[in-house]
Order: sequence, then C-alpha cells, then structure tokens
Amino acid sequence: MDPDRLAPLRKAAIASATRPGYLTLLGVSMAAAIGVDLAGMGAAGGAAVLVLGVLAYGALVAMDVTNPDFVRRANQPRLRVADDDAIVSPRTIRDTLLRQAYESVLANNERCQKAYDAATEELKRSIEETLARSGDLVRVASRVVTKGDTISGYLSSERPENIEAEANRLAALAAATGDAKARESFLVATESKKKQLETYRQLVGLYDQVHAQLKVIDTSLDGLSAKIVKLRATDVQEAVSINESISTHVETVSADIAALEDSVEATMQEYRA
Repeated sequence: MDPDRLAPLRKAAIASATRPGYLTLLGVSMAAAIGVDLAGMGAAGGAAVLVLGVLAYGALVAMDVTNPDFVRRANQPRLRVADDDAIVSPRTIRDTLLRQAYESVLANNERCQKAYDAATEELKRSIEETLARSGDLVRVASRVVTKGDTISGYLSSERPENIEAEANRLAALAAATGDAKARESFLVATESKKKQLETYRQLVGLYDQVHAQLKVIDTSLDGLSAKIVKLRATDVQEAVSINESISTHVETVSADIAALEDSVEATMQEYRA
C-alpha cells in the first residue's frame, strides 16, 4: 500500500492512542494488575488483568482508526481561532448588542487559549481536545452572529406600527369601496401586510434567540477558562471529564443553532416574498 495513504491512519492512530480517557484506562489496568499480584493472587492473575486492559485499549483505538469521521477530524489542521478565516471580525457586525456579545465570546475563548498556553506539556496533551471544542463553539458563534446581524438589518428597515397602520388603511379601503374587484384587491393587499407583520414579529423572536445563544456560548467559555486555569498536571481524570462535558455541550449547542439557522432562513425567505 502507498505509504502516503497510510499517513492519515498513522496520525489518527496516534491521536487515538494518546486520548486521555484511553490512557487512563490503560493506567488503571496496570494499577489493577499490580494490585492483584500484591494481593497474593499471583503474577498470572495480574497478567490476565493487564492483558484484558490492553485488549480493551487496543479495541478502542481500532474503533477510532476505522471510523472515517475520527480519521478526518484527526487529520484536520487545528487553527488558532485568531488565524481562522472562517471567524468573522466583530468589526463587521453592525448590531451593537450582538457585537458586544460576540466580542465577549472571543475574549473568553482567548482566555481559554492563554490558560492552555500556560499549562504544562502533560496537561496540554490532556486538554488539547477541550481547546479544539472551544474553537468549535467560536465558529458556531461566528455563524449565528452573522445571521443575527442580517435579521437586525431587516428589523431596523421597518417599523411594525407602520406595517400595521398600512394593513388597517387597506382594510378600510376594502370596506369603503363599492367595486367588488377593487375590494378583492384591497383585501389581498391587507392580508399581505398582515403576513408581513407576523413575519416581522417572528424575526424579532429569532433575533432574541440568536442573542441568547451567543450568551450561552459566552458563559460556557467563561466557565471553561476558569476550569482550565484550576487544573493541575496530575488532574488527568478531571481533564477527561472536562473534555467529555465540553464535547457534549458543543454537540447540543451546534444542534440548537443549526435548527435556529434553518428557522432564520425560512423566515427570511417569507419576508423577502
């Protein structure tokens, strides 16, 4: 087989073999094997425990290496957020509230990066995945703040009271005219304005959801930076717990924001219609 084709698998194998959770399992197996031997159950018993641990460790690594998604993630370059072109600059966000919330997200992520940079090499290996997930949160925030800013632009170009007044005026014209065709046209225009007002109110709600999601991401990164600062080099299990927690949180937030983005897109299409 071409050595170049094996390179991604080798990188994935290294990434998997050094995952904190897997290393913890291996360490626990070794400790248990020693404990069994010292307890008087003999070297054979200790060896059996160690073999089971190694087999479990190897099986986990094998599952990762045969998982295309894991191989892809392991071979993706991990950019610092500051160097990632996918991250929009807060200067491009016109809405003040959203810009301030987004700036806070970036600031808290930078605190996470600085805490990581100040950690020992051993601790860095344990929390590398955590830092990658914090970057994922920023990328999600970058996407959603852009959507929110677009909504804000539409909302600022209209006034709901003006839309409602126009709908009432058209309804009054429909009631006043004696011509059936004119009445029908006025009523169609009235319904169009009422639909526009309903969509406007939906956009207000979506804007609030965008702002709220940015706050969720902001508080998550704020808490994460504090946890990283408190970690010691020996807190491998705590690092594993943080990795698992932030990964689950990123999946939840990403799913929520993906659904929000779909709602924004559908509502914006209605607004433009």
